[in-house]
Amino acid sequence: QGLPYGVLLGTTIVRDASGNKVVGNDGLYLVDKTDKYLGDPNPDWITSLIPTFSYKNVTLSALVNYRHGGDIFSTTTSALIGRGVVDNGICRECNYILPGVTQTGEVNNVAITATNLGFDTYLSGANELNIFDGTTLRLQEVTLGYALTAKQLKKLPFGSLSLNISGSNLWYKAFNFPKNINYDTNASSTGVGNGQGIDYITGPSSRRIGFSIKATF
Repeated sequence: QGLPYGVLLGTTIVRDASGNKVVGNDGLYLVDKTDKYLGDPNPDWITSLIPTFSYKNVTLSALVNYRHGGDIFSTTTSALIGRGVVDNGICRECNYILPGVTQTGEVNNVAITATNLGFDTYLSGANELNIFDGTTLRLQEVTLGYALTAKQLKKLPFGSLSLNISGSNLWYKAFNFPKNINYDTNASSTGVGNGQGIDYITGPSSRRIGFSIKATF
């Protein structure tokens, strides 16, 4: 009650009275399985820019979208990290010590493997580790058109003739996702509904290329 529409709830890492993350005897974070507030999937704001350039009979236009903020719970990201599919800086042969304290309040010094870090921490650990800011810049559409001149149309049975090639979903960058994970923030596992910002191994938006001819007689 009193929270934004569609807020994300889930499990968190156990913390002590000072806010330090708590690890167990195995060196992994303890998980508080009581659902708590994790994030707001609603973007702070969104905007679009439609630049258009014309030179003689050639026209180039684009649709650029920008989304600022809005949290996303992404299991695609956690699966890629947890299974070592992407190179995000985790050394497969190294050991790691998670920052935090033990249950007795001492600084954690228990080493875990890269598998523990990727699979047991990110993939199957607390939900809060899979929340990412959804700020995204997107080249949504580009169209290149050419209209024949009156001189070119003299020997043709057309009053006008124009050719266009266009593409959609050509490029995007979600700035706050982990290194080498190009996540599409338009992807949604729940479709049109209340489940905003929820990703359960969802594929990216398809890239499309099209060609059109417009003629009048």
